[in-house]
Amino acid sequence: MAHLKQEYQLALEAIQLVEQWLSGKESSSNQTYTRSEVTQLLNLSPEILRNWERNGLLTVPRLPNGYRIYTERELNRMKIIRTLRAAHYSMNAILRLINTAEHSKEQSIKEILDTPGEFEDIVTVTDRLIYSLEEAIDKAKEVIQLLETKIMYDFPR
Repeated sequence: MAHLKQEYQLALEAIQLVEQWLSGKESSSNQTYTRSEVTQLLNLSPEILRNWERNGLLTVPRLPNGYRIYTERELNRMKIIRTLRAAHYSMNAILRLINTAEHSKEQSIKEILDTPGEFEDIVTVTDRLIYSLEEAIDKAKEVIQLLETKIMYDFPR
């Protein structure tokens, strides 16, 4: 139950970050990070970051010497991606969100994530984060209640 609630909170945080992104109210800190700092902050491997870049989920600016430089903007995007990936959203769903957000600020985030395109793989149909987590929390509560009832019945005071 604790794990489900933590995942639910991370999902809500990701939605809040996307809403800030869509509204143009992203934080504008001058803080920059190296790849190793980012991987430590977000508890990700460098390979995961490279994978996100290769798949178009993330574009990272580079210094003249070719090194990547991460700002709060990229950090927030990575938090969104990490949370959505942890919640089993497909790369297609996340890319759809990013591409849609670049062109339109009017649509519902949940609708964008949960509505696969006409030619997307069937796997993306299962992209339903909030609904799935709420359903899992309800089921976990039912199990806890059943266990408590069983304990009360088997071991009366």
